[in-house]
Amino acid sequence: MKILRAAVPIEGESRILQMDVIEHEGQFWLVPHWFENLATKQSKPSRLIALSTIQHQRVDGSPLGDFVVSGPIPKAVIEGRVRQQKGFGMNDYIVVEAPDIVVERTPTTH
Repeated sequence: MKILRAAVPIEGESRILQMDVIEHEGQFWLVPHWFENLATKQSKPSRLIALSTIQHQRVDGSPLGDFVVSGPIPKAVIEGRVRQQKGFGMNDYIVVEAPDIVVERTPTTH
């Protein structure tokens, strides 16, 4: 599975996070955090956030990554404190907790 990158602004913060993006079941998903198994060199996303309901642009090859999210995402969504969040502008956030996805990769510190 190819892992892409996205620049993601966080609501109420001045910083922009670099976040992994994977393609799963025909759509792209933000991966805010990975559970990594050092022994097996496998990683599992802690949660997925659908890019399909978030304004973003595909910018392959950009220093910002492969995607740029247009507006800030609430920290509660990134941290998994909500599964579906409505009322933050025009976006509905779709969050999948502990998806059954395993990726072979060298563990990193995202």
